[in-house]
Amino acid sequence: MPPAQVGPPPFPKPPTHLAWAVLSMLLCCVPLGIVAVVHAARVDTKWAAGDWIGAAESSLRARTWAQCALFAGIVVVFLYQLATAWAAAGAR
Repeated sequence: MPPAQVGPPPFPKPPTHLAWAVLSMLLCCVPLGIVAVVHAARVDTKWAAGDWIGAAESSLRARTWAQCALFAGIVVVFLYQLATAWAAAGAR
């Protein structure tokens, strides 16, 4: 872990993306959403410790994992709809 920075932060506190991470975990893809929630929870801790770069990286990772969870959820729903339509067409 890098040493804590001294002085004022060089940029404003990055967003945690916690709400988006929780929603993507509950509504889209649980495993990827959990990773997003873990990274989102680390933002405030790292910021308070003075690890500003680490907080920015955790914020970026939380957003990325939440986006991946959303994309995975959309793909699964699409594939489910496709399989259902294929099964219905085969039953005729």
